[in-house]
Amino acid sequence: MLSLLAADLAEASRDNMKANLLRDEPHPARIRLEDLQRPIETIARSLPPAIARTDLQTARRQLQTFGLHAARLDLRQDASRLMPP
Repeated sequence: MLSLLAADLAEASRDNMKANLLRDEPHPARIRLEDLQRPIETIARSLPPAIARTDLQTARRQLQTFGLHAARLDLRQDASRLMPP
């Protein structure tokens, strides 16, 4: 189940989102939140509760809160601030 889910996510991430930003019509999502939540819930139910309460529970909560909205954040610091005078 995880390998199929990983393949779906990999395929969806290959989409050129930059090219779709300026389009007039909405871009259909290749994967929906339900497509991701259903397998994760199935996996959680099949695991012992002690295991399902770890990172898997965190991922489930993040999906419930944020959905599939994500962005990369690149923070940079001027190197001169890191070097002692």
